[in-house]
Amino acid sequence: MKTNNDPLRYPLAIFFILTYAISWTIWLSMIVLSLDILTPLGRTLNIIAIFGPTLAGLVLTAIRHGSSSVGQLIGRLWRPQPRPTRIGVALLLPLAIMVAAAALAFLIGDLLLSTAAAGWLLLLGEFVRIFFFGGPLGEEIGWRGYALPRLLRDHSPMQASVLLGLVWGGWHAPIYAIVGTGQNEMLRSGGSFPFLFIAFVVWTIGLSILFTWLYKLAQGNLLVVILFHAAVNTAVFLPAFLGVQSGMITLLNAGLTWVAAVLVSRTRLFRQEAGTGHSPHFGRSR
Repeated sequence: MKTNNDPLRYPLAIFFILTYAISWTIWLSMIVLSLDILTPLGRTLNIIAIFGPTLAGLVLTAIRHGSSSVGQLIGRLWRPQPRPTRIGVALLLPLAIMVAAAALAFLIGDLLLSTAAAGWLLLLGEFVRIFFFGGPLGEEIGWRGYALPRLLRDHSPMQASVLLGLVWGGWHAPIYAIVGTGQNEMLRSGGSFPFLFIAFVVWTIGLSILFTWLYKLAQGNLLVVILFHAAVNTAVFLPAFLGVQSGMITLLNAGLTWVAAVLVSRTRLFRQEAGTGHSPHFGRSR
């Protein structure tokens, strides 16, 4: 039972603080030490940092609700069992958005052939790498497993999505200063940090809306949102694997992500009021 002396009576605030503390301590250390993410040590530290949200969610669940609830949280990777159509949407939607962005870039004359297209098996291998080490597994047990259901108790799906999208996007800030990351490469190519970062956070808010919709569609199954996250990150590499180049494709992809987000936000499933729909509980207290 929660009491006034309960140090975890603000679980979401503590979760966000702990997540940032774990990840940012590592990332800021890498920046101070000038560790390239492509070195063995840099790669290992970055993977640990990426697991900040999941580690924070598991630790707080264990402290507040006990070890059995940790098993319940992890068990949502396969319970409730997702329908194949949900998995299909999670895997194909990001790729469809990126293909549509490439098609628009072609129509406006901004799409150029650059290098020979890579094999699809290489893209599949990239998907597997990303799934385990590129963010999805390390983040989603925390973001959508721990934080989202608690946000949905007191906020509408849109409000919960925007709040989580802001926190999730802001969490990536130090990556822009770490050598070897895609964000750092954009800065080195002449990009402006304020513009790139704000644009990235706007994109993550749109993605967060899609994540919430999928989460509710899959009745809280975390494998579906992890697969969606992996597909989103893999889709970023799709133009290179297709052998095309476009300066506009990133912006077009972000814009089409928001088009999809607006469309799903108009569905009845997404427009439920706070506290309705699927919201897993762990233990007796909130």
